[in-house]
Amino acid sequence: MYRDNKKKKGTSVMSFRLDEDIVEALRKEAEEEEVSINVLAGHIFRKYVEWERDAQKVGFIPVTREILISLITEVDDERMQDIVRNVGKNIFKAQILYMENRYDLDSFLKWLEVTNRMSGFAQKHVVEGRTHEYIIQHDLNMKWSLYMKTLYEMILDDVYKKKIEFEVTPSTVVFKIEK
Repeated sequence: MYRDNKKKKGTSVMSFRLDEDIVEALRKEAEEEEVSINVLAGHIFRKYVEWERDAQKVGFIPVTREILISLITEVDDERMQDIVRNVGKNIFKAQILYMENRYDLDSFLKWLEVTNRMSGFAQKHVVEGRTHEYIIQHDLNMKWSLYMKTLYEMILDDVYKKKIEFEVTPSTVVFKIEK
């Protein structure tokens, strides 16, 4: 069973004045994506609200995959884990708190799903009874899997306080929690 976090919400009608070049680009994009301009606009606004308005403020910057892979390949596994634990502890807690307005298990899981979606990582959230399984496919390399595992383990230790088993491959990170 896949979890559907989207709750039915009311909608509002709005109108906007936009430059013609923006309207034309939106029409073209909607046509290529085979969605209405209304659906496309909803996606754009949701991305802004969930990510873009806060991402830069909390320190996220754009970087290409190639540069990221090159940088993390140069760091040995132990140093990678030390960096995440020492530098990341307060940074990621502050990011989650700022972006989600609280720091607990649910806010972490929402932050996790949004950051992975905005990073272009495929992800699944499978629910079986009280067990929630998170499967994240990043297609970077084993170093990135180690980075993600260390980061998630550190945050979950803070907000969940139970030992969690991780499964990692060069392209995926998987973990389960009981809720």
